[in-house]
Amino acid sequence: MYRLKHALPTAMMLAVLLVATACDSGTSPEQSSNTTDPTVITFAGSETSVSERDTTVTVTVEVQNPGDSEVSAELLYAAGASSATIDDFNIDDATAVNDDETAFVLANITFPAGAEDGAQQSFTYTLTDDQDEPEAEVGVFALQKVTGALVGGQTFRVNIAAEGTVQLVSADFSDDELAPMTAYSVTSNENWETASFSGVENSPYAQCNGFRADELSNDWLITPALNTTGYQSVTLTFLNSKGFNDSGRRGLDVFVSTDYDGSGNPENFTWTDISDRVTFSGGDFEFVESGPVDITDFEGTDVYVGFNYTQSGIENAAQWQVDNIVVSAEE
Repeated sequence: MYRLKHALPTAMMLAVLLVATACDSGTSPEQSSNTTDPTVITFAGSETSVSERDTTVTVTVEVQNPGDSEVSAELLYAAGASSATIDDFNIDDATAVNDDETAFVLANITFPAGAEDGAQQSFTYTLTDDQDEPEAEVGVFALQKVTGALVGGQTFRVNIAAEGTVQLVSADFSDDELAPMTAYSVTSNENWETASFSGVENSPYAQCNGFRADELSNDWLITPALNTTGYQSVTLTFLNSKGFNDSGRRGLDVFVSTDYDGSGNPENFTWTDISDRVTFSGGDFEFVESGPVDITDFEGTDVYVGFNYTQSGIENAAQWQVDNIVVSAEE
């Protein structure tokens, strides 16, 4: 994958800086007797991409598999691991962790004992960059002083694009996770998942294959909500690969919705088919570029792109792989 070679140095750099700013991984949780999986506190997502114009950034922390103990943590702005300053987020009431101000405590987070699985707390900040010649920057949020849980995703990264261009979403599946994409299975037990194959340049990728599923597959892979308001142009690009054959059917379609709620059954909402704008793989597991897919005509604060996999028969199924999904916008 084209960005994979940069992932390890970045992760190592963040680890060093976060240790330097006094982040810790917390203490092990005390589990109830009927709980087998550990309690985890984590960011909901690993990163987001925004522009340098005035906008808001929401940082969401959630608890997974809570037990009988209270879970607490501090939300931290890791200035030492960020190129954007804390002032760019208009945060005035933060407390510096140390004299050199490489980290700031933003909030104390508490989930009570017996909290609902997946309970969340969100913090919204207004991003304003008033530089005369702005450049792309990064802001890093972290969790520290965690008690009653293990730490899942320890950092949340805000990618701030230079004025004029912004990536509204980017998914390359290099961490072998579908996030920030979300899978929704309408039917069948064969769903979207990440997969790898030795020798394939784009491994890992997202994949769906309904061959010999328990019923005909109807499975969606959907972006998070995209705010496309006010941009001159919005473009979708991705790689796609097809294997096997489904009675001459393509088996993968691409849709856009402006009324999807972000979590429900996509069949209950309005989707516009944009598959005729896309270049699809002809087969033989050959990855091809989708081409620049113009979706500027879909404007709103909650625009979703969905990849819908279907099949015509239990024994008739194509296998589809998608990778390097990017929606970018020009101001």
